[in-house]
Amino acid sequence: YVAAGAAAIALIAVFLWLIGPSRRSQVPYPLVLVHGFGGSGDIWTDKYQVVSFFERRGLRFGGILSVDASGRVQLDRERPGYDFYAVTFSDHYDSIERQTRELARFVETARRRSRAEAVVLVGYSMGGVTARAYLVNHRRDSHVRKLITIGSPHSGTPLATLYDLRRWLEYWHTHEPEGWTDHLGQGAAAGGLATLSGLESLARSVLHNDRFNLTLPAVADMRPPRRCAYGSYRDGLLPGTTYLERLNTATHPLGVEYACVIGEISLDDSLAQVSDRIKGDNPTRGDRPGILSAIGYPLGNAALRLIGSSADSANLFDGGDGVIDTASQDLSQVAFFRRYPGRVKVLRVDGVGHLEECWHHEAIARAVGAKFLTLR
Repeated sequence: YVAAGAAAIALIAVFLWLIGPSRRSQVPYPLVLVHGFGGSGDIWTDKYQVVSFFERRGLRFGGILSVDASGRVQLDRERPGYDFYAVTFSDHYDSIERQTRELARFVETARRRSRAEAVVLVGYSMGGVTARAYLVNHRRDSHVRKLITIGSPHSGTPLATLYDLRRWLEYWHTHEPEGWTDHLGQGAAAGGLATLSGLESLARSVLHNDRFNLTLPAVADMRPPRRCAYGSYRDGLLPGTTYLERLNTATHPLGVEYACVIGEISLDDSLAQVSDRIKGDNPTRGDRPGILSAIGYPLGNAALRLIGSSADSANLFDGGDGVIDTASQDLSQVAFFRRYPGRVKVLRVDGVGHLEECWHHEAIARAVGAKFLTLR
């Protein structure tokens, strides 16, 4: 009896240890950090040192969540923390909808591991849009208390219209290989681009570009909101409605708090940053130049007008962080939230470009809010 009693007490002790305070997060809800286009969970630990920033505030890092080859959610390594996590998607360029399925599993894992009722989502760039799409897909069971987006293209980016331009050009190049440039000229004239120099050369660069895959699902999803009722390529338009048009008009859960961080730099700095980004991280290595190296921003507007987009191209490059314009970063201006003024907290950070926004740690902390970072 004594031995059995001792064994029972030991089991109870182990059980209490597993569910006790040492297994819970110190903050009200654990944070889940979501990377953007082409990124990974490492950006929070290495590149932007956000993990170190939160750790200096007393939070304990739980690790980077990902999905292994067998489809199971795993941590990069076992850590003692349960206050915040980062995630790495299996395919960094996949569609938003597919990424939301993995994010749902990451949220559930973080909740279960931290023994928390809900989480706080923090998304950088496209990661903010993915996190928002997760909320829309799980309006009644998201288990999210707050969403913070950082430099996120909620209304897309004109550079993503290269997806449309590529498909439009491929159609004519395939169906009329001898006369496709005539249609290019007609489309340009209809869009008011007759005077754009080098248009044919530009089109050939898009068609034969091998530096960057313009048909990636993520690129398609980042096209600006557009509802197109036209039915054929012959109209100079791509039929259908863009992903962001559907997402931005969908119902969002109002029981969640929302905040967005908007980075803004001068127009000259903005153009320079985009030009550098388009050319490549290290153009001195001898890599083939990016397709926009000589044209830069005008191509985004050219693509929109060439394919007859109904998006407001006049405001596409109206300020911003050098990659995403100001209006697109502003979650409060999304179609759904325009019906609910004041629902989104907006924080603006001057002099900060797209690649620097996650370095602005204090702005991230303000967006998250003191009540979600207070240790228990």
